[in-house]
Amino acid sequence: MNHIGTREIATERLTLRRFEIEDAENMFYNWANDPEVTKYLTWPAHESVDTTETILKEWISKYDEKDFYQWAIELNDLEQPIGTISAIKTDERVESVEIGYCIGKRFWNNGYMTEALTAIIRFFINEVAAVLAYHLFAHIQVRVAAWKDPFATYSDGGYQVAQSLFAIGTGSWFGMGLFQGLPDEIPVADTDFIFAAISEEMGLILSLCLILVCVSCYVMFLNIALALRNQFYKLVALGLGTCYIFQVFLNIGGVTKFIPSTGVTLPLVSYGGSSILSTMIMFGIIQGLYILREDEEENLERKRERELRNGTKRRTTKKKKTTKEPGFEEVPKQRVR
Repeated sequence: MNHIGTREIATERLTLRRFEIEDAENMFYNWANDPEVTKYLTWPAHESVDTTETILKEWISKYDEKDFYQWAIELNDLEQPIGTISAIKTDERVESVEIGYCIGKRFWNNGYMTEALTAIIRFFINEVAAVLAYHLFAHIQVRVAAWKDPFATYSDGGYQVAQSLFAIGTGSWFGMGLFQGLPDEIPVADTDFIFAAISEEMGLILSLCLILVCVSCYVMFLNIALALRNQFYKLVALGLGTCYIFQVFLNIGGVTKFIPSTGVTLPLVSYGGSSILSTMIMFGIIQGLYILREDEEENLERKRERELRNGTKRRTTKKKKTTKEPGFEEVPKQRVR
């Protein structure tokens, strides 16, 4: 693992930061002096603030070490630490991390620790693992170097990105014209860098229209997902739509040097049998869910009509029952003389 040390992490309600010596009093009264909170920790409940200061000094002295991870969980509303979370054990052999945490008793059952733990897991996956991948794989280093400055690495990995930028700049707004450009100068222009070839010959305006078409497809996928009533089908449609637009972003972002090149194709535009097949399967599944949505709407409409019909019948029956039969007027009895 390629460690980067304790860094500040912000969430919706919390700030995970390094401890400071001024946190000793809040740490002592919020959780360190409570035996119920420290029951399963490696150190017992503190008897005084001095004990808390001692352990804080030890933690602060280790912050310069890259493999030391110890965060104070600060509640933004209180602006004081309410607990701690740390990597208590890292196994370099299997590249795993054990996380330990504790939080003051009066802050239990509010979801604070779940929020902090989720942020720490994301930190180790996105930050530590990404840096690890950069150092492990040579081709990632080449792509990152080409992304940072393709002209400085023109002869060593930056040639493709540099030619792509040249092509987009040459095409300008209206393009060079069909078959008037030089897409062959861009390596693998028919797959990974098809967007640069389109921009050179057809211009930036048509390229923007292509992006809008992709975005409109994604919006339609979202509309289908939101209209579905079944939660599983809703998540399937949302997930497939997100995969589609994310692939579009990776391709166009790599071609325009917005992000490092990833080598993915532009769906339904780039050449490639497996790419087209997988995209068609994705579109087919979403189309099937759209048909399913229409069936759900028809069934719902039939159900409403049935309920409306039954309700009308019940009201008619009730009216019949409550209708009074005509009565006879009572005549007072006459006395017989």
